[in-house]
Amino acid sequence: MGGRPGWGQLRWVILDPDARGRGLGRRMLETALDEARARAYEGVLLWTVEGLGAAHHLYATAGFELTVSRPARKFGVDAVEQRMDLRF
Repeated sequence: MGGRPGWGQLRWVILDPDARGRGLGRRMLETALDEARARAYEGVLLWTVEGLGAAHHLYATAGFELTVSRPARKFGVDAVEQRMDLRF
């Protein structure tokens, strides 16, 4: 799962469940995207798994689009691995 030349890769936007709903995840994501823009990246990609509703909503409302969806084994369980891309 390598990256793309000229693109940033986002890894692990994780919040304690008690911290959700306060805009913290959005601010973390916006900070990362601002940094990617400042570095003149073409865009940002991320890998996630199906079923993470809050994360998918965050990424989609930031403009990320699903580009890959495939079966995978993650952390010892069957999952659907997904790549989402945001082109600037």
